[in-house]
Amino acid sequence: MAILSKDDAKKILEKVIGFSKADGIEANLNGSDGGNIRYARNSVSTAGEKQ
Repeated sequence: MAILSKDDAKKILEKVIGFSKADGIEANLNGSDGGNIRYARNSVSTAGEKQ
């Protein structure tokens, strides 16, 4: 999945906050991008991307 632009993230959070009828609300949007590498006999045996 692509990383959201600042404007796209803001639109999503504004929509989420708009659903609330509470006096106060806090909404968080976060994500990460990473991967892993597995070694065997001093060489890479598998690799993958973590989303």
